[in-house]
Amino acid sequence: MGNPIIDFIKFAQDHLKALENKTSILSNQSVNQLLFGYPFFAVGWQNEKLNGLEIAYSLGKGALFSSYVEINRNQKIGIIVLCNSGAANGRSVVRNFGRMLREFYVVD
Repeated sequence: MGNPIIDFIKFAQDHLKALENKTSILSNQSVNQLLFGYPFFAVGWQNEKLNGLEIAYSLGKGALFSSYVEINRNQKIGIIVLCNSGAANGRSVVRNFGRMLREFYVVD
C-alpha cells in the first residue's frame, strides 16, 4: 500500500520537472495545458498570477480529509498540505496554511 504524502510529493515533482522540460512521466505541453491552459481555471486546477508569479492550485476534499496542492511555476516550488478533516474548517485550514507556506518560501 502506498503512502499518500509520498505519492503527492512524486505527483508534484513530476509536474515541476515537466514544466522545466526535464525527464518526467508527463510532457511539458501536457502539464502546461493541465495547470495553465485557460486563465483562472484549467483541468481541475485553478491558476492565477500573484505578484508576478504563476501559481496553479487544487483544493481537494473527501469525507475524512482535505488537501491543498500548489505548483509555483516561477519559483519551482510545490506545496502540499493534508488534513484529517473533510469538514469546511479542514478545507479552510489547508488552504490558508498553504498560502502561508507560499509567503514563507517565495524568494524575492
